[in-house]
Amino acid sequence: MKSRTRRIAILLVVGLLLGLAAAACAQVYGLTQVSDWFRVVRTRVLEFHGATMAISRATDASTTDYAIDFGTGLYLTGGAGKLPIVQVMDPVAALSVDGVHAAITIPTGATVTTTVTTAITSPVTYRVLSITGSAAAALSKVVITGTDWAGNTTTDTITGNGAAKVIGVKPFKTVTQIVVWGVATPGGATYTIGWDDKLGLYRPITVANTGTAMDGDVTQIGHRATAATAWDITTLNVLPTGAVVNATYDTVLPETTITAADGYMITYNASGW
Repeated sequence: MKSRTRRIAILLVVGLLLGLAAAACAQVYGLTQVSDWFRVVRTRVLEFHGATMAISRATDASTTDYAIDFGTGLYLTGGAGKLPIVQVMDPVAALSVDGVHAAITIPTGATVTTTVTTAITSPVTYRVLSITGSAAAALSKVVITGTDWAGNTTTDTITGNGAAKVIGVKPFKTVTQIVVWGVATPGGATYTIGWDDKLGLYRPITVANTGTAMDGDVTQIGHRATAATAWDITTLNVLPTGAVVNATYDTVLPETTITAADGYMITYNASGW
């Protein structure tokens, strides 16, 4: 009798252990328990207000595909997606040819450089920088180093064009170093470092744009004149006159010229992650 009772106890313990093991497997492999015992079903589709999201276990041979669409909300396909952003930059200072650093003398010798790390003023708003030479001899490179909006180190190399202003391509949040390359006979020529009207986007946009009236994922630009209380927002997918988007460097020229202390509200579809 005792032997029979012991066997029953052992069977109960074994059954309990098997049950716990099955439950653990259900969690690991994405199975959903639908009864008090071990009958399971596999969940493959989730519904979000009519849109579907297909999910797969890591052990599946098929390619995982995600698609969620909430209208103007998150949209993902195969891991590449769009996230709507409204970026407000208000107020925005007018462009300045020497706002970052005053005149830096160009050194003598094509392989000689001058490195500057002091008396640098970072732009208040996230934007593209410029260099302006003082004479025809200002034809060397200026390498500007700082950080982007995410805090990553970024560098832009701008080549002088004599006494003309030359605009860079990359936006800067901070500027930490300026390296000026020399020329054979600079004759006392200098560079000043400033900022231009191109504003940087906080997150990357997702498609290549052409700079035409509808610039891909930049969908609207709002403008608030100095001391005004209301925003003037463009029609969806119609950008202001003079607006240009650069998808390679994630910058926007919001209109032909920025007036000091005006504000801008930029709506765009950014990379989801």
